[in-house]
Amino acid sequence: MGEESHSVESVEDVGWIGEDLLLLRLGMIDLLGGGSFTRWVVFDCARPEVDYLMHDLRLPEGSVVTVVPSTDEDHVWLQCVRLVSEPGGLRQAESEDGAVLELHRVPLDRLRSVEKPLAQLFGPLTCLCAPTPSMLTAGERERLEVGELALVEDVQMREDGSLSLLTLFGSPEAEGAAAQVHRLYELCLDPAGTWSSERLFDPMTDEELLVM
Repeated sequence: MGEESHSVESVEDVGWIGEDLLLLRLGMIDLLGGGSFTRWVVFDCARPEVDYLMHDLRLPEGSVVTVVPSTDEDHVWLQCVRLVSEPGGLRQAESEDGAVLELHRVPLDRLRSVEKPLAQLFGPLTCLCAPTPSMLTAGERERLEVGELALVEDVQMREDGSLSLLTLFGSPEAEGAAAQVHRLYELCLDPAGTWSSERLFDPMTDEELLVM
């Protein structure tokens, strides 16, 4: 996976993103040019002999891309956030319009093809929404402070065409990129294109947090 000019630094994640489609995400180091990047290895396990493709993703410093679990059979949902180091910890950076993340819906067929670099998949045509802290937390947080996170955890597609996004407000875990959950919310998009959000499990007990 590293080839002669690259070195595998870490395994970031591995999981199924579609029927018979397995995604391995590796943190890589460029031994010749310096710098780091992410290598996505897509295994097509539906073939008699498993085939795979590799995509290299280079993003601006601090940008993090993760796969969001969903019920979408033909697309993979990707969450893009940018984390900035500040005194006291990491801040989830905001765009000019106040958005703290981008949620992209990418056809699985694009991950099976090497015709387009993976970095070109993220753009206006794949970005479903770029929510603000207020959208993600049902209006409870207008801005995020240092050490606070607002993320999408799950996407449910309903038969009527509406979407239900499980979102969380929390803080980074001490040992990695996982988030310690403080509150959960549901962000919905109805068939008419209207967004709404509400808090879940109010107040949330320790038992409910453990189940989630």
